[in-house]
Amino acid sequence: MNENIEDLELYLGVQPGFFHALQKDDDWSLVIKLFSIFEAATTSLIVENLSHPELAAPFSSLQMGTTKNGKLAFVQALELIPNSYIKYIETLGWLRNRFAHNISSSSHDIKTFFESVSSKRRKECSKYLNLIEKSIIDGKEISGQVFFKNSPRVAIFHSGQIVLESIRGRTIGGQQAAKITKQRLKEYAKKNGPTVIKTYEYDLKKPR
Repeated sequence: MNENIEDLELYLGVQPGFFHALQKDDDWSLVIKLFSIFEAATTSLIVENLSHPELAAPFSSLQMGTTKNGKLAFVQALELIPNSYIKYIETLGWLRNRFAHNISSSSHDIKTFFESVSSKRRKECSKYLNLIEKSIIDGKEISGQVFFKNSPRVAIFHSGQIVLESIRGRTIGGQQAAKITKQRLKEYAKKNGPTVIKTYEYDLKKPR
């Protein structure tokens, strides 16, 4: 198991092995649980890189959204992960809403679901939900596009692992940067004394 995934599970307070156990779930449960991990992981990514972990509660109540609103808008504006990873999360959110939130879909698999959507949407999902360029199966190399068409569930899971590893790595980077900044401020204060900020009082009744 990847150390970043293990560390992420520990940080989020979920049971160790939760992510890899998703491989045993049905497709409906996989999509629901996988997106829930991303919702929590994205919150940690933002607040740690803003150096304000105390904002976890308000950010956790914020919807994932898109690159125009919600948590993904913050992730993109702060350039925390590559755009292709952001598109993966955004498209996974669409899949969660269309596939997983329809209880009748619980009896179907992801592959069958993709066969029912428009050709345009299917191509978009193949492009954004698959970060695997190529794969070797039975000694034969196949493209990522063919791999996704034949095994979309597997492609989504392993692509999700790639994105989560990146998120956790960047989250750790944010934590380390915050520690360094805090230490530098402490050293500066020790050397130069506390910083004094001059304030002014205004008489609101008088024009400035």
